[in-house]
Amino acid sequence: MPSVIVNSSYRISVLQRNFFKFKSLWRRKILSKKFCSCGRKLHIDDGVRFSGHSSISFGNRVTIGMGSKLEAVGCKDDLQIIIGDRVTLQSHCHIGAALSVTIGHRVVLAGGVYVTDHDHDLRSPEKGYFGTGQLIAEPVTIGDHAWLGERVIVLKGVDIGHHSVVGAGSVVAKSIPPYSIAVGVPAVVIRCYDHRNSQWIQTGS
Repeated sequence: MPSVIVNSSYRISVLQRNFFKFKSLWRRKILSKKFCSCGRKLHIDDGVRFSGHSSISFGNRVTIGMGSKLEAVGCKDDLQIIIGDRVTLQSHCHIGAALSVTIGHRVVLAGGVYVTDHDHDLRSPEKGYFGTGQLIAEPVTIGDHAWLGERVIVLKGVDIGHHSVVGAGSVVAKSIPPYSIAVGVPAVVIRCYDHRNSQWIQTGS
């Protein structure tokens, strides 16, 4: 019978894959009991942190990348972070919700994206920016099939329309309509999709 040579590095890689698969399934099973709701095949990488588990809801096939942070900081048991099906948060994304952050289906947030629905009360600087202990919050919505590039910042009260793209490093302070491309600080729409001619057209911004 001929001898068979097994590559030891391959054997280790198989063991590693199986270990990480088991670890991911175990983490999902433990955490899913804490979330408000949890769809099928939730994947959570290492180093992901959650606050306010009972106020977070996941759809099916959601991936949360390494080092990301999801914080529901408002009233306990109120649903504040809602993530749809097939959403990908790449590494070191940060979502902070005091009121409501809703992410639609098939949305991609690239690495380092920050989404917040609140900021601190600055109406009385004499008290200090954290002295009042108050947050000013407005809901944030990110529509289906949206794509946010690396290190995009989304501020309170913003509605990013479905099928829109936000360029890397942009700060979104105002709502963006569907089928748009926005870039800059603050982000402005530079292209809109013309369905009649099936092409992106430049705007006057």
